[in-house]
Amino acid sequence: DSLEERATTTGNWVAIYNSSDSVANIDATCAVGDNLVDFQLLSGDIIYGNFTSVTCDTADVIVLYRG
Repeated sequence: DSLEERATTTGNWVAIYNSSDSVANIDATCAVGDNLVDFQLLSGDIIYGNFTSVTCDTADVIVLYRG
């Protein structure tokens, strides 16, 4: 088993978009509602919410929209 590196970004985000060709596994801390843990965001998908931090594998390509 190899450990993948993970990166965390903090801020005020209103949407997370997976712009890669593969599934992105993310963790997201939400200011309102439940946090996302090991959430699989499919290629081309976008999820809306009030996020304060987002963590994903460094190999994943996601776009965070500031709100």
